[in-house]
Amino acid sequence: MPKASIKQIKTTTAQHEQLLNIARTTNSTISQVVNTALTIFLAYRSEIAETHQEYLTSPEPGKYRSYWFDDSLIKHVKRYADIDGVSQNRIIYTSIFKYCQDKK
Repeated sequence: MPKASIKQIKTTTAQHEQLLNIARTTNSTISQVVNTALTIFLAYRSEIAETHQEYLTSPEPGKYRSYWFDDSLIKHVKRYADIDGVSQNRIIYTSIFKYCQDKK
């Protein structure tokens, strides 16, 4: 079983509910869903190494929620945060936002 770390990520209620719905319909945990979202986004980010990536900021009306992420993914998040000069939370939130948009 991979090691995991908890991260506080600010999401809207609608986004959190969508993540819960995805978890229910795919017979997964919410941790598996957010890890999938992050895995997909990090794969995309690694392909565009030469181009500028725009990261989103967490929504103002959002609420901080706790999500578990595999440490191996967080290692990549830390690296890209350093390279791109953004916070880890912006990378994680962007991955969740894009994943939710793709699932609509």
